[in-house]
Amino acid sequence: NYQASDDTLLYATYRRGYKSGGFNSGAVGTGLEEFKPEYLTDVEAGVKSNWSIGGLPVVTNLDGYYGWYKNIQKNDLISITTFTPPGPPVTRVGATTLNAAKATVKGIELSTDFILSENLQAGLFYSYTDAGYDSFVLPTAIFNGAFLGTADHSGDPFAYTPKNKFGVNARFHIPVDPAWGMPYLSAQWYTQSKVWLTDLADEEPDASQRSYDLVNLRLDWESVGGSSFDASIFATNVGNTTYKVGANALEHLTGTTASIYGEPRMFGIELRYRFGADAAQ
Repeated sequence: NYQASDDTLLYATYRRGYKSGGFNSGAVGTGLEEFKPEYLTDVEAGVKSNWSIGGLPVVTNLDGYYGWYKNIQKNDLISITTFTPPGPPVTRVGATTLNAAKATVKGIELSTDFILSENLQAGLFYSYTDAGYDSFVLPTAIFNGAFLGTADHSGDPFAYTPKNKFGVNARFHIPVDPAWGMPYLSAQWYTQSKVWLTDLADEEPDASQRSYDLVNLRLDWESVGGSSFDASIFATNVGNTTYKVGANALEHLTGTTASIYGEPRMFGIELRYRFGADAAQ
């Protein structure tokens, strides 16, 4: 860390992490019983700064990162055949994990909060992520530990990793007599670019979600009428956007993909009563 000024902090970080290896119970006798750990080496640099625009306070966080991802564990349903004469060949299909890929992950992140007035605050965030596989090869079938065929997925994007995400939020304190409590109105808008719901983008064209937007609204009233009651009214996914959040992608095996969808538009209320020391806050 380097404190460049009272209002500006510069930092740089180096990290290395791993996910432990394991065993493929269905690959006994093939030489593929064990898979190794995967490793991610990452560097990040950024700045945290307090500044102002026309006398209005602003807080900004900005960083960039780059990661080297090796021995990535990937699994798929693979046909495995073992043959030990004089017995007949034995074939089974099972989920098999292999150290099949390596990748680079890089991007930037930005968040900024503005104090526009005594009663109004606003903020925004943006992230850009470039995550793709430099190499990614899975076998289509295995015979006595040897690959009979392979599928090359190099260049496919990471699953559940949209390239762009952007959001804006605002919170407004409705000025009323403090004896009536503290009402706040907040709004959030979020958008993201296309996202894949599988790592096999080249073989699963239906396991993806195009770009979409979400809007959420909320009214919070703290200490209603000067009491220990808090009340809230909320509306999520105001535009009733239909969007996928997950998929069971099996097109390359069975020709089917099952999708999981996000919550539709919802309205609701929340009530809370504070006891003891919390009641005095």
